[in-house]
Amino acid sequence: MLSLLKIDEVVVTAVPGYGLHDISKYTKGQQVVYIKHVFVSKIHSLVKPNITAEEIDFLRRLDQAHQHCYFLVYVKSKTTGRYDSAFFMDDIEAIKGLEVIEVEPRLKNLDTISQVIRNVLL
Repeated sequence: MLSLLKIDEVVVTAVPGYGLHDISKYTKGQQVVYIKHVFVSKIHSLVKPNITAEEIDFLRRLDQAHQHCYFLVYVKSKTTGRYDSAFFMDDIEAIKGLEVIEVEPRLKNLDTISQVIRNVLL
């Protein structure tokens, strides 16, 4: 695994290979959570990330080990043209998809998202 960064005792490493894309492992002490990063330009009526068969197998292996993989969906702002807000989905929601009415209340700025990773998920 390639180490990406270390902030506030949180170590982030990329999970390479095996058909996995944009999945990072976040570790703080003995606590571990996996996050798949997804980027959407526009929220449609249903937000459903593309997930490969290999990624579904990876999610199953994590479930068997009682570990979690969340999907962090970054949304492009119409105003700024940047991905400056995001929301979390759990693996089941990502497979089934979320309707826009469920997404809008979850949208948070990236500072809030980083606090959730540090203080809630880990």
